[in-house]
Amino acid sequence: MSSGPYKTPDETGSLAASPREIRVGELLNEFFDLRAAGNPITPDDFLSRHPEYSLELSQHFAGLGLMKQLAAGSSGDGTVASPRGAALTGPRPGTDHQRVSLPDIEGYIVLREIGRGGMGLVCKAVQRSTQRVVAIKLLLEGPFASETVRRRFEREIALAAQLKHANIVPIYDSGQVGGRMYYAMEYVHGINLADFMRQENPPLDARLRLFARVCHAISHAHQRGVIHRDLKPSNILVDGDGEPRVHDFGLAKAGSVPDMMLSVTDHLVGTPAYMSPEQVAGDPSGIDIRTDIYSLGVILYELLTGQPPYDVKGSLSAVLNNIQHAEPTPPSKVSRAVDDEMETIVLKALEKRKEDRYQSVAELAADIERYLAGDPIQAKKASPIYLLRKVIMRHRIAAVIASLIVLLIALSVSMGHLQKEKKELRAELDRKQEYTRQLEEDQRQFRQMMEGLAKSLETNIDPRNAAALAPLAQELAKRSPILAPFAQLSGLATSQPTTASAPTSQDSDVDASSSSAEPSAGG
Repeated sequence: MSSGPYKTPDETGSLAASPREIRVGELLNEFFDLRAAGNPITPDDFLSRHPEYSLELSQHFAGLGLMKQLAAGSSGDGTVASPRGAALTGPRPGTDHQRVSLPDIEGYIVLREIGRGGMGLVCKAVQRSTQRVVAIKLLLEGPFASETVRRRFEREIALAAQLKHANIVPIYDSGQVGGRMYYAMEYVHGINLADFMRQENPPLDARLRLFARVCHAISHAHQRGVIHRDLKPSNILVDGDGEPRVHDFGLAKAGSVPDMMLSVTDHLVGTPAYMSPEQVAGDPSGIDIRTDIYSLGVILYELLTGQPPYDVKGSLSAVLNNIQHAEPTPPSKVSRAVDDEMETIVLKALEKRKEDRYQSVAELAADIERYLAGDPIQAKKASPIYLLRKVIMRHRIAAVIASLIVLLIALSVSMGHLQKEKKELRAELDRKQEYTRQLEEDQRQFRQMMEGLAKSLETNIDPRNAAALAPLAQELAKRSPILAPFAQLSGLATSQPTTASAPTSQDSDVDASSSSAEPSAGG
């Protein structure tokens, strides 16, 4: 597979612990198991046994010395107190973890050793009655194990046996052989989560689906009152079908009752990088299901970015301080593939205050599945715009088709309006053109009428009246071209004086007689 932009553990060197780190963790387990068994060995004595790891071990011991829970139990001479305060004169047989021969367990054919930790040995075996391959976990110390170790092992068996989930490794059988407690569980053909990520480097959606299945397994345990308390990649196997299988309930506790049997040092078994702030604080009463949620948040952060949310490479004291106080680097700054919603989910799981985290693993799993489905996540405040965007993103094809349909409807309506307006404009234009044509026709007819009237006046009017009408005719001609024919009356009036100045012979006779008569009258 290819994961594109996601970092592999090899690139960051963080998801999978190095062999040297694993060995340091095993030695720390060994030291605390010795103390739990009552051996008063001091850190200096232990360092002298393992000089090749003295630097790392001394840093871890220095960190432990700063923790108030251990400081309160310190003898004052630089030694770390045993959790139970027991004292023996020296190391007891079997507590130096020498190579243990394969056990002879009735009903099983033990094939080979496949793993070893500070407390137990794991062997591959075949159950004779069923011929199925199993893994057998055997308590190393046997009859010399402390009461605390024995009770822890018994509790691991009791708690794990009641869990029946496809993603939890089931326990088939338990018992004792040669004074050593053991239990048989399903043999998983697979590798741990860290190795799976390194080898397969799956894409983001595959990582999230796998993580969601892990959450469902832990939620199943929580619903039955079991808190794992030691979740980390090495405790999650991935089988040949790509299914995660949670195992190792060695630090699990039942219910919400504070577990006083496990001290802070017990919580440091393995890698402390996945511990929650309340685990680091050392208050057993503060441990509840939200402790597992924090550890799952660290695992999810690494699955997304290939590195832890804060520095876990320094001394133990520095690591524990970072767990309690250092804010996680926003995963989107580490990997461009992490968007705002996924970052919200991760950071909510990694809240320092457990009250601010998801309140159940089921809620965390549900948000992961909502994210994969494209639905709105619960961890993000749901604004109307955010919800609308999520609906559109979820139904991309349907949204595109719906948008096209809406666009076509809008275009159709717009075209209808345009056609209607075009028809109305054409009708209005036709009305205006008809009005103009009718007006022009009326003007033509009126002009003809005015011309006829003017000609009639010109023919029949008394010249003396024409002179009187001349100013009015000129004014009418100025006001409108239609009345221009009346200008002819003005011309008629100006021609009348010339015609009147040529007296007839009759008029001359009258004037002459009038002139001759006047003197007679005077006489």
